[in-house]
Amino acid sequence: SPSPSPSPSPSATPAPSPSPPIPPPPLLPSIPPAPTFQQVVIKSIDIPASAFDPCTVADVFGEISILERFCCRPGICQLLDYGLTDEAYWIVMRKYRCNLSEWRCRQKSDPGAPRETILYLNILLQIVDALSLLASEAVVHFDLKCANVLVDPFPDTRDGDLWKPAGVIPPFSVVLADFGEARAYRSLQEAFTVRSRGTEVFKSPEMLMMNSSSAMSSKSARGGGGA
Repeated sequence: SPSPSPSPSPSATPAPSPSPPIPPPPLLPSIPPAPTFQQVVIKSIDIPASAFDPCTVADVFGEISILERFCCRPGICQLLDYGLTDEAYWIVMRKYRCNLSEWRCRQKSDPGAPRETILYLNILLQIVDALSLLASEAVVHFDLKCANVLVDPFPDTRDGDLWKPAGVIPPFSVVLADFGEARAYRSLQEAFTVRSRGTEVFKSPEMLMMNSSSAMSSKSARGGGGA
């Protein structure tokens, strides 16, 4: 009988050729971050049009220098930019929700109630802290009033909670604003003024007496007696 044919010897399997390298994905153009928008207010002070108009450059310089000194400090209105045109100086500041006078007018509850009293005292403590910060730098505001105290609500505070707080902790912080009458001194021992400053109805007795003394001095200089 025929002998079985020998089985063919297995041949060596050729090694697979290496795959070509995968090219890296094309670089995508960088996407700039979405711009953030901030509401601002612009204070404009007219440049004197003639030699007979009062000079305002000292007041403008003083206000800007004080705001720059307290940049990024709590309790003080934040300065963003400043400059001038042919007709006016301008100061750009962050816009705040409202002033304390507007907030107070929206309160309907009895201010003498225990909860409201503690709420208002907590707001007053914030104002005292801001004034203490000014005093630490020998700065006097000279025009403190509710219209110059601005309200900055905490993040995610709803309007209903802002205008009608539920507890005794205000849902906002306050900052001092309008430093047009303010002055910076080398020390608190030198913190005095020879000019009556501030809003008339909120002036201290010393400021009102300064007005009276100035008027009497002016009369005497003109030779007026008057009863």
